[in-house]
Amino acid sequence: MTDKLLQRLKDLILTCTNEPSKKDLAAAVTRVYKDKAAAAKEEKKQSDDKPKRKPSAYNNFYKEQSAVLRAKEQSLSKEERMSAKEKMAHIASLWKAQKEQAAGGEAEEEEAFSDAHEDAPEDKGSEAEEEEPVKPPPKGKKADKKDKKENEDKKEKKDKKEKDEGQAKKSKKHPKKDDE
Repeated sequence: MTDKLLQRLKDLILTCTNEPSKKDLAAAVTRVYKDKAAAAKEEKKQSDDKPKRKPSAYNNFYKEQSAVLRAKEQSLSKEERMSAKEKMAHIASLWKAQKEQAAGGEAEEEEAFSDAHEDAPEDKGSEAEEEEPVKPPPKGKKADKKDKKENEDKKEKKDKKEKDEGQAKKSKKHPKKDDE
C-alpha cells in the first residue's frame, strides 16, 4: 500500500510541470485509498459467492413458531401483542420442552438404571455433594459484575452450609448439659 502511494506521488511530481499543490497531493492519496476500498469490496463480493451454511434445527423451529405466533397475533391490538423479547423467550421455552420430550425416552432408561442400582451399598465415608458449576463470564461490564456477584453468592452459600454442618457435627460430639 505504501509502495503504491509513493509510486503515485512520484508519478504526480514527474508529470506536473509546476510544483504540485497540497490539493493535488491530497487527491493522489485519496485515490490510493479509494482504490484499496474498491479492491476490498470486490474481494468481499467474491467471498460472498460461497454457499451458505444450512440452518440448524433450532433456526427452522424458530422460523415455524414465529410464523405461528405472527398469525395468532394478527387480530390482537398492538398493546396486547408480545414484544420481540417475549416471543423469543416463548419460542425458546417451546424448543426446550420439545427437546426434553424427545429426551424423555432416554431419561426413562436412565431412571430404570438408577432404580436398579439404588439398593447398592453406599460409601458412608464420603459425603460427596453436587456443586453448581461456575459459569464462564459473559462479555460486557454489566454482565461481568452480575456474574461475579452470582459466583460470590454461591460461594457464600457453600461456606455457610459447610460452617453449619461443622457446627452440627460439633454439637453431636459435645451435647449441651442442662442444669437442673
